[in-house]
Amino acid sequence: MTRPVHGSAVHKHTINDFKLSGNPTKTSTGTTYNGTATVSMKEGPVSNDPISITLSDNGNISIMIDPKTTDNHFGNTPIEGKVTA
Repeated sequence: MTRPVHGSAVHKHTINDFKLSGNPTKTSTGTTYNGTATVSMKEGPVSNDPISITLSDNGNISIMIDPKTTDNHFGNTPIEGKVTA
């Protein structure tokens, strides 16, 4: 992760221990999984953090972390990437 304004302050986070809440939601373009996970932060891990993971049929992944539980560290936009085999 870097600061979006300056592209500086490179650092890492881990997301682990994802627990699915309910059933996945399937749409015509992909599937969304809602649940909780533990997110590593400088101040210490945030447990039971609400997270939404969307896997698109085209291989895109979108991870939305609740901004309130992480003091808006990740902003109000998802982390996006590509799933490869």
